[in-house]
Amino acid sequence: MGFPKGPRTKEHQANLTAAIRKQRQDPEFIKRMSVASKITWNDPEYRERQSNVHKGINKGEKHPLFGKHHSEAARKKMSDSAKGQPAWNKGKTGIYSEETIQKMRNIKIGKKQSHETIQKRAEKQKGREVSEETRKKIGDVHRGKFLSIETRAKISASKMGKYGGENSPTWNPNLTDEQRHETRCYPEYKDWYSGIFERDNYACQLCGDDTGGNLNAHHYEAYKSNQEKRLSEENGITLCRQCHWKFHRQYGFGKNTREQFNEFMRAA
Repeated sequence: MGFPKGPRTKEHQANLTAAIRKQRQDPEFIKRMSVASKITWNDPEYRERQSNVHKGINKGEKHPLFGKHHSEAARKKMSDSAKGQPAWNKGKTGIYSEETIQKMRNIKIGKKQSHETIQKRAEKQKGREVSEETRKKIGDVHRGKFLSIETRAKISASKMGKYGGENSPTWNPNLTDEQRHETRCYPEYKDWYSGIFERDNYACQLCGDDTGGNLNAHHYEAYKSNQEKRLSEENGITLCRQCHWKFHRQYGFGKNTREQFNEFMRAA
Protein backbone atom coordinates (compact mmCIF):
# COMPACT_ATOMS: atom_id res chain seq x y z
CA MET A 1 0.00 0.00 0.00
CA GLY A 2 1.47 3.34 -1.05
CA PHE A 3 1.12 6.67 0.74
CA PRO A 4 1.74 10.18 -0.62
CA LYS A 5 4.80 12.09 0.52
CA GLY A 6 4.53 15.07 2.84
CA PRO A 7 2.32 15.59 5.91
CA ARG A 8 -0.18 12.79 6.48
CA THR A 9 -3.87 13.48 6.71
CA LYS A 10 -6.02 11.79 9.33
CA GLU A 11 -7.33 9.45 6.64
CA HIS A 12 -3.81 8.47 5.55
CA GLN A 13 -2.79 7.91 9.17
CA ALA A 14 -5.85 5.73 9.79
CA ASN A 15 -5.12 3.66 6.69
CA LEU A 16 -1.49 3.23 7.72
CA THR A 17 -2.48 2.15 11.23
CA ALA A 18 -4.98 -0.36 9.85
CA ALA A 19 -2.36 -1.78 7.49
CA ILE A 20 0.17 -2.20 10.29
CA ARG A 21 -2.37 -3.96 12.51
CA LYS A 22 -3.30 -6.29 9.68
CA GLN A 23 0.36 -7.05 9.01
CA ARG A 24 0.97 -7.89 12.67
CA GLN A 25 -1.75 -10.54 12.49
CA ASP A 26 -0.15 -12.24 9.49
CA PRO A 27 1.38 -15.61 10.59
CA GLU A 28 4.27 -15.23 8.13
CA PHE A 29 5.09 -11.78 9.48
CA ILE A 30 4.99 -13.06 13.07
CA LYS A 31 7.33 -15.89 12.09
CA ARG A 32 9.81 -13.52 10.43
CA MET A 33 9.77 -11.21 13.46
CA SER A 34 10.37 -14.17 15.76
CA VAL A 35 13.41 -15.24 13.73
CA ALA A 36 14.74 -11.66 13.62
CA SER A 37 14.31 -11.35 17.37
CA LYS A 38 16.29 -14.53 18.00
CA ILE A 39 19.08 -13.29 15.74
CA THR A 40 19.16 -9.97 17.59
CA TRP A 41 19.34 -11.61 21.01
CA ASN A 42 22.17 -13.83 19.83
CA ASP A 43 24.25 -10.72 19.12
CA PRO A 44 26.69 -10.42 22.09
CA GLU A 45 26.98 -6.61 21.78
CA TYR A 46 23.21 -6.15 21.83
CA ARG A 47 22.83 -8.40 24.87
CA GLU A 48 25.60 -6.52 26.64
CA ARG A 49 23.82 -3.19 26.04
CA GLN A 50 20.56 -4.59 27.38
CA SER A 51 22.34 -6.07 30.38
CA ASN A 52 23.96 -2.71 31.17
CA VAL A 53 20.54 -1.04 31.21
CA HIS A 54 19.25 -3.48 33.82
CA LYS A 55 22.44 -3.28 35.86
CA GLY A 56 21.93 0.44 36.27
CA ILE A 57 24.80 1.56 34.06
CA ASN A 58 22.43 3.31 31.68
CA LYS A 59 19.80 4.22 34.25
CA GLY A 60 18.84 7.66 35.51
CA GLU A 61 20.84 10.55 34.05
CA LYS A 62 23.02 8.10 32.10
CA HIS A 63 20.05 6.79 30.14
CA PRO A 64 19.97 8.18 26.57
CA LEU A 65 16.29 9.13 26.97
CA PHE A 66 16.71 10.80 30.37
CA GLY A 67 14.83 14.12 30.54
CA LYS A 68 13.05 13.55 27.24
CA HIS A 69 9.27 13.46 27.15
CA HIS A 70 6.59 12.94 24.55
CA SER A 71 4.76 16.09 23.51
CA GLU A 72 1.09 16.48 24.42
CA ALA A 73 0.17 15.93 20.76
CA ALA A 74 2.19 12.70 20.61
CA ARG A 75 0.69 11.45 23.86
CA LYS A 76 -2.80 12.17 22.58
CA LYS A 77 -2.10 10.28 19.35
CA MET A 78 -0.88 7.25 21.31
CA SER A 79 -3.89 7.43 23.59
CA ASP A 80 -6.32 7.66 20.66
CA SER A 81 -4.66 4.76 18.83
CA ALA A 82 -5.00 2.54 21.93
CA LYS A 83 -8.69 3.28 22.47
CA GLY A 84 -10.88 0.28 21.81
CA GLN A 85 -7.91 -2.10 21.74
CA PRO A 86 -7.94 -4.97 24.27
CA ALA A 87 -5.12 -5.14 26.80
CA TRP A 88 -2.24 -7.37 25.69
CA ASN A 89 -2.71 -9.63 28.73
CA LYS A 90 -6.52 -9.76 28.73
CA GLY A 91 -7.75 -13.30 29.39
CA LYS A 92 -4.20 -14.63 29.78
CA THR A 93 -3.01 -16.43 32.88
CA GLY A 94 0.34 -17.68 34.05
CA ILE A 95 2.23 -14.80 32.42
CA TYR A 96 4.26 -14.06 35.55
CA SER A 97 5.74 -16.60 37.94
CA GLU A 98 4.79 -16.49 41.63
CA GLU A 99 8.29 -15.24 42.39
CA THR A 100 7.92 -12.32 39.95
CA ILE A 101 4.46 -11.46 41.31
CA GLN A 102 5.84 -11.41 44.85
CA LYS A 103 8.72 -9.13 43.77
CA MET A 104 6.24 -6.68 42.21
CA ARG A 105 4.20 -6.71 45.41
CA ASN A 106 7.25 -6.06 47.57
CA ILE A 107 8.25 -3.07 45.43
CA LYS A 108 4.89 -1.41 46.11
CA ILE A 109 4.72 -2.14 49.84
CA GLY A 110 4.94 1.06 51.87
CA LYS A 111 4.79 3.35 48.84
CA LYS A 112 2.05 5.97 48.78
CA GLN A 113 1.00 8.32 46.03
CA SER A 114 1.51 12.00 46.70
CA HIS A 115 -1.48 14.28 47.20
CA GLU A 116 -0.63 15.99 43.89
CA THR A 117 -0.73 12.68 42.01
CA ILE A 118 -4.08 11.78 43.55
CA GLN A 119 -5.47 15.19 42.61
CA LYS A 120 -4.22 14.86 39.01
CA ARG A 121 -5.87 11.47 38.66
CA ALA A 122 -9.12 12.82 40.12
CA GLU A 123 -9.10 15.74 37.67
CA LYS A 124 -8.69 13.37 34.72
CA GLN A 125 -11.67 11.32 35.88
CA LYS A 126 -13.99 14.31 36.13
CA GLY A 127 -16.71 14.30 33.52
CA ARG A 128 -16.04 10.71 32.44
CA GLU A 129 -19.16 8.59 32.13
CA VAL A 130 -19.20 4.84 32.63
CA SER A 131 -21.42 3.02 30.15
CA GLU A 132 -24.23 0.77 31.34
CA GLU A 133 -22.40 -2.20 29.81
CA THR A 134 -19.28 -1.42 31.85
CA ARG A 135 -21.36 -0.91 35.02
CA LYS A 136 -22.93 -4.32 34.50
CA LYS A 137 -19.53 -5.97 33.99
CA ILE A 138 -18.20 -4.42 37.21
CA GLY A 139 -21.31 -5.50 39.07
CA ASP A 140 -21.08 -9.07 37.78
CA VAL A 141 -17.42 -9.32 38.84
CA HIS A 142 -18.13 -8.23 42.43
CA ARG A 143 -21.56 -9.83 42.91
CA GLY A 144 -21.54 -12.47 45.63
CA LYS A 145 -18.06 -11.56 46.88
CA PHE A 146 -17.72 -10.38 50.49
CA LEU A 147 -14.75 -9.46 52.65
CA SER A 148 -14.16 -11.71 55.62
CA ILE A 149 -14.74 -10.35 59.13
CA GLU A 150 -10.97 -10.45 59.78
CA THR A 151 -10.24 -8.43 56.62
CA ARG A 152 -12.94 -5.87 57.42
CA ALA A 153 -11.55 -5.50 60.94
CA LYS A 154 -8.04 -4.91 59.56
CA ILE A 155 -9.31 -2.27 57.12
CA SER A 156 -11.25 -0.55 59.89
CA ALA A 157 -8.22 -0.56 62.21
CA SER A 158 -5.91 0.79 59.50
CA LYS A 159 -8.22 3.73 58.82
CA MET A 160 -9.10 4.47 62.44
CA GLY A 161 -8.42 8.14 63.13
CA LYS A 162 -6.72 8.80 59.78
CA TYR A 163 -9.66 10.35 57.99
CA GLY A 164 -11.44 12.03 60.86
CA GLY A 165 -11.75 15.73 61.56
CA GLU A 166 -9.84 18.03 59.21
CA ASN A 167 -8.33 15.00 57.41
CA SER A 168 -11.74 13.87 56.20
CA PRO A 169 -12.47 14.47 52.48
CA THR A 170 -15.94 15.70 53.51
CA TRP A 171 -14.66 18.14 56.16
CA ASN A 172 -16.60 21.41 56.14
CA PRO A 173 -14.65 24.20 57.93
CA ASN A 174 -17.75 26.40 58.01
CA LEU A 175 -19.61 24.19 60.52
CA THR A 176 -19.49 24.83 64.26
CA ASP A 177 -18.83 22.03 66.76
CA GLU A 178 -22.48 22.13 67.76
CA GLN A 179 -23.59 21.67 64.14
CA ARG A 180 -21.18 18.76 63.70
CA HIS A 181 -22.61 17.02 66.76
CA GLU A 182 -26.12 17.51 65.44
CA THR A 183 -25.20 15.92 62.10
CA ARG A 184 -22.90 13.32 63.77
CA CYS A 185 -19.95 14.43 61.63
CA TYR A 186 -17.08 14.32 64.12
CA PRO A 187 -14.18 11.87 64.66
CA GLU A 188 -15.31 10.55 68.05
CA TYR A 189 -18.66 9.47 66.63
CA LYS A 190 -17.00 7.57 63.79
CA ASP A 191 -14.75 5.82 66.30
CA TRP A 192 -17.86 4.96 68.33
CA TYR A 193 -19.77 3.19 65.57
CA SER A 194 -16.60 1.50 64.29
CA GLY A 195 -16.12 0.08 67.78
CA ILE A 196 -19.73 -1.12 67.87
CA PHE A 197 -19.32 -2.92 64.54
CA GLU A 198 -16.09 -4.58 65.63
CA ARG A 199 -17.54 -5.68 68.97
CA ASP A 200 -20.56 -7.24 67.21
CA ASN A 201 -18.41 -8.99 64.58
CA TYR A 202 -19.82 -6.82 61.79
CA ALA A 203 -23.21 -8.54 61.85
CA CYS A 204 -26.79 -7.48 62.60
CA GLN A 205 -27.64 -8.66 66.12
CA LEU A 206 -31.24 -9.40 65.12
CA CYS A 207 -31.14 -11.21 61.77
CA GLY A 208 -27.41 -11.99 61.44
CA ASP A 209 -26.92 -10.06 58.17
CA ASP A 210 -23.19 -9.33 57.72
CA THR A 211 -23.31 -7.75 54.27
CA GLY A 212 -20.68 -5.03 53.94
CA GLY A 213 -22.11 -1.51 53.66
CA ASN A 214 -25.51 -2.62 55.01
CA LEU A 215 -24.92 -2.03 58.72
CA ASN A 216 -25.98 0.75 61.11
CA ALA A 217 -25.05 1.43 64.72
CA HIS A 218 -28.28 1.95 66.70
CA HIS A 219 -28.52 3.90 69.97
CA TYR A 220 -30.67 2.22 72.62
CA GLU A 221 -31.21 5.60 74.27
CA ALA A 222 -31.87 8.20 71.56
CA TYR A 223 -28.85 10.19 70.35
CA LYS A 224 -30.74 13.48 70.36
CA SER A 225 -32.14 13.34 73.89
CA ASN A 226 -29.26 11.59 75.70
CA GLN A 227 -26.10 13.57 75.09
CA GLU A 228 -24.15 11.91 77.91
CA LYS A 229 -24.70 8.45 76.34
CA ARG A 230 -23.96 9.34 72.73
CA LEU A 231 -20.51 7.75 72.71
CA SER A 232 -21.09 4.97 75.22
CA GLU A 233 -20.52 1.51 73.74
CA GLU A 234 -23.10 0.13 76.16
CA ASN A 235 -25.67 2.35 74.44
CA GLY A 236 -25.11 0.89 70.97
CA ILE A 237 -25.87 -2.23 68.95
CA THR A 238 -25.26 -3.26 65.33
CA LEU A 239 -28.33 -3.60 63.09
CA CYS A 240 -28.73 -4.03 59.36
CA ARG A 241 -30.48 -1.20 57.53
CA GLN A 242 -33.70 -3.16 57.18
CA CYS A 243 -34.00 -4.00 60.90
CA HIS A 244 -32.94 -0.49 61.88
CA TRP A 245 -35.55 1.13 59.65
CA LYS A 246 -38.21 -1.34 60.84
CA PHE A 247 -37.56 -0.32 64.45
CA HIS A 248 -37.77 3.42 63.79
CA ARG A 249 -40.81 3.02 61.59
CA GLN A 250 -42.54 1.43 64.58
CA TYR A 251 -41.20 3.63 67.40
CA GLY A 252 -40.29 6.86 65.61
CA PHE A 253 -37.13 8.98 66.08
CA GLY A 254 -35.66 11.16 68.80
CA LYS A 255 -37.12 9.68 72.01
CA ASN A 256 -36.22 6.03 71.78
CA THR A 257 -35.41 3.94 74.87
CA ARG A 258 -33.84 0.59 75.69
CA GLU A 259 -37.26 -0.70 76.80
CA GLN A 260 -38.61 -0.05 73.30
CA PHE A 261 -35.75 -2.00 71.76
CA ASN A 262 -36.21 -4.94 74.14
CA GLU A 263 -39.89 -5.04 73.20
CA PHE A 264 -39.02 -4.86 69.51
CA MET A 265 -36.47 -7.67 69.86
CA ARG A 266 -38.95 -9.96 71.64
CA ALA A 267 -41.44 -9.50 68.82
CA ALA A 268 -38.87 -10.05 66.09
